Amino acid sequence: MRPARKDNAPTPGSALDRAIATTFGSFAEFKKRFYEVGLNVFGSGWAWLYADPVVGPGLFLMETPNQESPIQTGKVPLLTLDVWEHSYYLVYKNMRATYATDWWDVVNWPFVEAQYDKFLADYENGFTTPSNTCAAPASTTTSTPILVDNSARAPSAPVESSVHLNDPAPQPPRVV
Repeated sequence: MRPARKDNAPTPGSALDRAIATTFGSFAEFKKRFYEVGLNVFGSGWAWLYADPVVGPGLFLMETPNQESPIQTGKVPLLTLDVWEHSYYLVYKNMRATYATDWWDVVNWPFVEAQYDKFLADYENGFTTPSNTCAAPASTTTSTPILVDNSARAPSAPVESSVHLNDPAPQPPRVV
């Protein structure tokens, strides 16, 4: 987070900016999809932008409930939107959509860019000495992302995560 600024976005031409354009078509489309992920979290949870050491360069979106994180499945989190009620209730009351819209003004893009640059460097080095403490070595991760087209899903329908802390063989969360 950083002081609010309108038209807040990644540095034009940065690796993150290019990856967003490649993955989502445009920054505006990325914002729309990420916003929708955050609004579709049923109850408390998170919207995530992450990278995957198994897949390599590229970006993915996911939602997780409660305290779950992409780290649990070997992913590298780059950006998250906290949609637990405690993160916005004092200012926004029950207006999650307004909070999610205003949140874009305080995203610390230089930090997100640095995390993605670290991921790319670690990926090129085979994750033998990851500089990003969140990055798991690719050899320890056997899950693959499940790409889900949620365009037909009703906005109020909850998304079930398949990751449970007490599950001896966790499955990857649904990727949106």
